[in-house]
Amino acid sequence: MARSPLQPTWQPPSLEEFFTDIERRRLQPVLYNCSNFGTVTNFLAETGQENDPIELMEARNMALATRGVYTSCTPTMAWNYHFGDMNDFYAERFAQVGAQNFISRSQDVRRQRPKRAAAERASNAWKGLSPHKRQRRQ
Repeated sequence: MARSPLQPTWQPPSLEEFFTDIERRRLQPVLYNCSNFGTVTNFLAETGQENDPIELMEARNMALATRGVYTSCTPTMAWNYHFGDMNDFYAERFAQVGAQNFISRSQDVRRQRPKRAAAERASNAWKGLSPHKRQRRQ
């Protein structure tokens, strides 16, 4: 039985190498639907990824997505998710969510119109009345 030469174990790219790869692929299409084997095979051949490990292809898709669940995923988040520190991934994701919540809350505050002085006084006057005084007399 002939032995095949040992192939070196694949090593994930460094963060800097991943950034360079993503920048080079910025204008390439992103695969959003993986349900058709023929489509996936053609996509991988067209983008030169047919021999790349699945983790690297998924990380690229996360980093390059412009719609869907990975829209807000940065290249750093994609790299951390697949090759780096999951705590760093979640820290960046939670920071994004916190910033989005802050922006939406500040927009809600700006949309509320201030009450006119007369409306404010009338509202305060009603608050001071007890429930039995607000009932209509029969």
